[in-house]
This record gives sequence, structure tokens and C-alpha cells, in this order.
Amino acid sequence: MFALLLCVPLLAFQGGGPELPEALNANPAVTEAWSSLQDPATEASLRNIASAVVLESLATLPPSEQWSFLIAADGHGLFSVSLRAQYRQIAKDWPALEARVLETLALPSGQNDALLLGAIHAAGNLATTNAPLIEQLATLLENPNFSSNARLALEDITGEEFGTQKDFLLWWESSKDLGREIWLETAHEKEKQRELADWRRRLQGAAAVTEVLYGVRHPRQPIRVMAYEALRRLDFQSLDAATNLQVADALRNALDQESDAALRTSLLALVPQVLKNREALNPLLRALEFGVDEERLAAARYLQLVEPVEIAWEGLLRGLDGAYPKEIEGPSGQIAVRQALWSGLGSLADRVTNQDSVRLDAQFQVALAVETARPVRASILSAIRRLGGPNYLEVLRPLAVDSEASEVERSEVLVAMTGVAERHPEITILQEILPALLADPQPQVRRQAIASMRKLKVSQAPLLMVQRLASETEVVLQKDLLAALGEAKVADVLEVLVNFTPSQTLREAYGKALVVQIGGDFAQLEMVRAALVKRFDREFAFLVVRTFPLEGLSPEDRLVLDRKHATVVWEWLMLKGSGNGNASYAADAVTRLRDLMALEPDSLEWPIYLIEIELQRGQVAAIVPLLIQLLPNPAVDLQKKWELGCAALLAADNVDTPELRVQGRTLLEAMLALGEPDADCKFLFDQLQEKFPGEEPEAVLPPPDPQPEEAGTSEEGAAADASEGPKSEEGQPTEGSENPAAGGAEEPGASPPQNPGGEEFPQAVSNPL
Repeated sequence: MFALLLCVPLLAFQGGGPELPEALNANPAVTEAWSSLQDPATEASLRNIASAVVLESLATLPPSEQWSFLIAADGHGLFSVSLRAQYRQIAKDWPALEARVLETLALPSGQNDALLLGAIHAAGNLATTNAPLIEQLATLLENPNFSSNARLALEDITGEEFGTQKDFLLWWESSKDLGREIWLETAHEKEKQRELADWRRRLQGAAAVTEVLYGVRHPRQPIRVMAYEALRRLDFQSLDAATNLQVADALRNALDQESDAALRTSLLALVPQVLKNREALNPLLRALEFGVDEERLAAARYLQLVEPVEIAWEGLLRGLDGAYPKEIEGPSGQIAVRQALWSGLGSLADRVTNQDSVRLDAQFQVALAVETARPVRASILSAIRRLGGPNYLEVLRPLAVDSEASEVERSEVLVAMTGVAERHPEITILQEILPALLADPQPQVRRQAIASMRKLKVSQAPLLMVQRLASETEVVLQKDLLAALGEAKVADVLEVLVNFTPSQTLREAYGKALVVQIGGDFAQLEMVRAALVKRFDREFAFLVVRTFPLEGLSPEDRLVLDRKHATVVWEWLMLKGSGNGNASYAADAVTRLRDLMALEPDSLEWPIYLIEIELQRGQVAAIVPLLIQLLPNPAVDLQKKWELGCAALLAADNVDTPELRVQGRTLLEAMLALGEPDADCKFLFDQLQEKFPGEEPEAVLPPPDPQPEEAGTSEEGAAADASEGPKSEEGQPTEGSENPAAGGAEEPGASPPQNPGGEEFPQAVSNPL
């Protein structure tokens, strides 16, 4: 049966194309249309009309006859329109169609090429999921005559593009059972990813302007996002005028056509960069009025960036007109938008020369009267600080002194008034109310009053601040006051400041203020030092003397300063020790003290200071001679002598060198000459005596027994006998004779030497060796 069905198309193919089915030949219009389709010279528009006429008539035939004619005609490429609808309708009416397509695809090539080609087209148009049909179609990927058509048909069915049958089989193994919907969805997603990767490559880095502009118009949002980013990276200054116009047109179109509000908002940032004059103002004002919340806020923020600045100024004022409409009571729109408009207006204060003060004052007054949002009021006051006229000092004065009003707003009012007063110093309203505000019950108001007084250089401000210092209860405000007092020296401040006792937190700021207020005044230095010493504040005494400027001092004053410096450094080191970063101070003090000892040799305090510092530093060898020299001086306090001597002996014992042992003994003996120590020192001193004993004389050996000599008459024996001197009858030396071997006999009446313990030392004898 199938072979019979194929006879007609095969014969027709051999004749250059199939003939119309007999049922259609009776219709002259169809016959004429078919003839025009067979003529290669027929124009495309006429071919489309002829194709429609033939296909319409063909649909009246049974499905099997339609298939036989259609596959042959399609294989010859005679129809100029898609046949997808026809194939799918036949499949709907004739279930055997897919089996017929499979049989045709299995035909050998050669004389069946037109039928094979038609069957390939039919398979693709049917988008079948018939597994045997798809597998048979894939075999044609290896046939060079049909590979391209088979590849397109498979892509229509699966959404995938296969280069070879092997590629297909690899994919088919894992995807066969998923179904066409999954195939197409997966393929579509892959295609989207490929497209995104391609655009990412095209738009990365310094992308070409043409690519960017094309991407801005792309229908896919992810690609537009990348294009917008690339647009932001363009160097607009380097583009020529024609290209800038293209970019401006693309931006305007994007703002008009972009459906995503977040992307429209991101595009607003480009408006001040790409568009100028009123071209920039229009899209921003449109977004401010009609956009979503994010767009409104972005537009309010970017208005201040429009060039020239006069256009930006006008746009901000128009935006504020909309924020405070006359027809309603109270403000309109978002708080953040109003805040951004006021902030933008304030930021242009130094750039706009032709400010409409009348319109501006009206805006300020309306806004202050109706605005209730705290952040917005702060921005209004900030704008007044930079733009308000002198009349606003009087307008804001009631708010500044109203102790029942908000502490934060009163502080902001003072900031605004300070800005106006700086620009209009002839108006002194603020200077008149600030002294009283130093004692205001609200701490933030007091703090701003301090800041305003510092900025405006209010007369008598330092004296008012130093008088406030002791009564101020907030430590942070005390720091502010001290910082202000540390800016410049002012008369009468130091007398009050020196009587203030700072807490530990305030000591650094207090010290700086003291140094500044002393300045180079030698008399005030002495006054401050004396007051500090009186209250035992050696740290500040050390600070003020050490930092006193040396320029302009006479030699006499320089010497006086050196004395003070040596004294306070000694006091400091006695308090803090020579370690912990004070080693350089200790070394400097030693040098200064030696210089002072040379200049003033009769002074006793310099050597005492020197001894105490060197003991701290562990330089005991350097001061023992000095201490020995100092001990006999009756002008030095006896108790001080004992304290220094015992401290030096302890230090010498810790070092324990032969030289220091000798020096320590000498010092000990000098201390013995002082008399009896008091009870506190006696126990320690007795222990130290044991550590530094005196030198014991060398022990004397007794004389050796005389050796008996052999009788003889040699000359040597005679000479030896003669040298022994006269002897008694028992052979002993006679009384009074000298014996050189005895090492010198005692003088008559001399007593043997005594050691310190009262015992006799052994008598010294010569070493017989």
C-alpha cells in the first residue's frame, strides 16, 4: 500500500515535480497557481499567493492524498510558505502519518532524495517525540546531502544543535525520557545563557559605544542591565558631539520605555552627566512628580548635579514648590525627598550668585511653619545656615532660647544662627544670648553654645568659659571648654584655671590649656608651678616647665628655668620612676644637674637630686664618691645622709663588683663617722656592715725550728755561725741582738696590733720560702 502511495510522487519527481492530484486539476485557479509555483521566475509575492491557493484546495483531499502530494512538493522546495500547519493538521486527522514519515526516512538516498528531504521537513514541522523517528532522523546527520536539513529538523524537535550523530547519541542517552517540553525549556535556557555570555563579552571593559547603545534597546532585561552599566562607564567627555547626541537619545528613550522602576532609578544617575540645561531638568522633574518612591528620591538627589548650576537651583526650588503646595496644609510627599531637596539647595549656596532672596525667604518661612518631620527641619536649618539673610537671626532667636523646645532642634537652630552671624558679623543678636546659654539646662544646647562662642570669637568668651568650668557637670562639655581655653592666651584666665582641679579624664586637655595660657610669661610660670607644687600635682608641674618656650629668655631667666626644670624633673622621676618611657628624661636631668653643680658648687640640692636619680637608674658607681664627699657637710640633714648612704650601700651590694666593695667599705666608714643612726636605720645599717667588712692583714707564720748542723770546720759553717750573732751558753741569741730571719722585732714597750674585735693579730713573720 505504501509503495503504491509513493508511485505518484516518484513519477512526478522524475518529471521535475509532482503533478496536481486529479481532484484539483478540475479547478483552473489551482492549476494556474501550481504552474506559477513550478516556474522559478515567479516573483516571491506571487509565489506566496499561489502557495496559499494550492494549499487551501489541497486541504479538501483525504489526509493520505495530501501527504503524498505535500512530501514530494516540499522535497522539491516548490512552496514558499511554511507547511507546519498542514503537516500538523494531517497528523491530527491521520494517525499513521508519523509511521509514514519514518518509513520514508529509511529509504535509500539517490532516486529518493526529494522524498527524503520532504520527510525531513515533515519531521521537523511535526516536532514529534516519536523516538524511532528521531533516531532515524539523526542517522542522516552523517549523510552530507541531508546533514544540514536533518540538523535543523532535530533542532526544531529538541531545541539542541548536533554536529554529528555521535553528539546526538550522547545527548539522547540522558534526555530521551524527559520529553519535548523539557528539551525545549533546557535548550531555551542554554540559548539565553549563551546570549548573555556573548553580551557580557561585548559589553565588558571599555565597550564600543555602538554595542552599548544596541544593548540599551535590547528586549531582554539582563542584557539591558549590562548595557546600562557599560553606559555608566563611558567617558562622555571624550565622545564627539554626534556620538554624545546618540547617547543622549538612547538615555531619553530608555527612561521613557524602561518598565522596571529600579532600572529607571539607576538611569537617573546618568542624567546630569549626559543631558545638559533643561534637557536634564525635565526627566528629573518628571520622575520627582510621577515616579515611584525610589525614583522620586533619586531625582531629588540628582537635581543639584545638573549643569549649569542655575538650572539646578531652579529645579530644586520647583521641587520645593511641589513639596509645600499652597492648596494644602502641610508638606507633601516623602520625608526623604524633602530632606534631599533642602540638602541640595544648601549645597549650592557657594555656587549660585543670583539667588532670589525674596523667593528663598518665602520658602524658608513656609517650610519652618508647616514642616513637622525632624530630619527635614534639620535640613531646612542647615540651608538657612548657608543661605539665610540677617533677618533670620531674629526669626530664630525665640527657638534658640526656648528651654521647653527640643534639645536637638535648639542646637541646630544655634548652628544655623552661627552660620548667618558669620556672614553678617554686624548683627550681634546671637552674641548677646550665648553667655546665658552656657548655663542652659540642656547639655546639647550648652555644647553648641561653646562651639558658637569659639567660632564667633565672642568677647570675654574665654573668661566666661573658665568660670563655667568648675560648675559644668558634663565631662564632655568640660573637655570642650578646656579645648577652647587651649586655643589662645587670654588675660585673667590663668588665675582661675590654675585653681581648677581636673579629673583624670580631663588631665590631658587641662594640661594643654595651662601651657597655652602660660605662654612665654615667666612670672605666670612660677605662679602656676608654685600652685601645682602646693597641691602636690607634680605631673602638671613637670609639664608646664618642660614645655615652657625658650625663645627670648635672658641668660639669668634661662638659669632660673633650668633650676625649675631640674627640680620638677626630679620630683617627676621620684613619683614615676626612671622606667616606663622616662629614661630620656632621667638622662637629661643628670646632664642638667651636673651643669648646675658646676655653676653653683655651694648648692646642696643639686647633688642630692643627682644622687637620688642615679640610684633610680642603677648608676651607683657614679655617685658613691659624690656621697662620700657630701656626708661630712653639716648643712645636709643627718637623716637624709643616712637614707642616701643606706640606699647606696644596698645598690652597691646588688651590683657586687670588687671596686664597689672597696667603695662601699669607704662609704660605710664615712657613715660611721656620722654617729649613731636612728632606730629606723640602725637595723639595716648593722646588716650592711656585715656585707662590707674591712680588709684583714696577711697572717704571720711562726719561725721554723733551727736544724742541727754537722760538726765541721769548713769556711761555710764558720761564716754561718758568725752571721747568727752572739749566743748564750744554750745556743740561743742574746737579748737585744737582731735576727733578720725574724722579720724585725718589736720596739720596746709596743703592744701587738689589735683587730676591730679586740683580739690580737698574729705577729707577722717572714716567709721562709
